[in-house]
Amino acid sequence: MIQHQPILRLLRYARPHWPQVSLAILASIIYTLLSLAPSLIIGLAVDTIVEQEASLFARLGIQNPLTQLALLSV
Repeated sequence: MIQHQPILRLLRYARPHWPQVSLAILASIIYTLLSLAPSLIIGLAVDTIVEQEASLFARLGIQNPLTQLALLSV
């Protein structure tokens, strides 16, 4: 008999290994978020150069563009 719900079969198989599966899921989510970080940092750096006194860091109270970029690099 052919099973039409392979995900349920997979979950039944994975039940004894749930700690490892949940750790793998968590690691995958963290990796995905961290892989988006370079794009966010580049976008913030471009905004800092283009907008200067109107950028995100300037609105937070850091007015000097070089200081903004130094903070962003850290």
